[in-house]
Amino acid sequence: MMKTNVIKLRFIRAGEPSGREYTYYSNTDVVVGDLVEIDVNKQGVVTQINVPEEEIAPFKDRAKTILGKVPEETKAKFKAQQIHCGQYKPYGDSFRVWDIETDCTDSEKVLEYCFTDLYQRKIPEGVEWHKNIRYGTGEKSGDANYYFAGYYELSKTDTGYKFTVCEPFAD
Repeated sequence: MMKTNVIKLRFIRAGEPSGREYTYYSNTDVVVGDLVEIDVNKQGVVTQINVPEEEIAPFKDRAKTILGKVPEETKAKFKAQQIHCGQYKPYGDSFRVWDIETDCTDSEKVLEYCFTDLYQRKIPEGVEWHKNIRYGTGEKSGDANYYFAGYYELSKTDTGYKFTVCEPFAD
């Protein structure tokens, strides 16, 4: 049985390690720079290993354990840049648009990245949203919460994807 190691890591946000370091336990052999699974939707980069137990003594009972290393085949590099945020015209809907450079071809993985790192809440796709809000026939036609939550569109580009979020105008 391997001894549990205390490590420090930074969360992955917008495809890059960011924020402060967090302390976790690891039952897996890791080295600095390894990409690890923190929980189902979170990943981090190891920044320090063999952290002394005395350093975490005040919160030792609350420290969590990582799930393990991210398997090589699931690693996808994402580089996102927000290219627009706001209205295109007065009293118009607000749009947030990201250009995502990636070699990942699985649109489901790209969407998972978008909703965990770029836009932290799940909203429906544009086609589904328009169908559901259609007056009289859509199943959400009178639901203001659904309407104002907005929708997303994901389209393929030469370098990866374009992720767009539309938030309807509300004055």
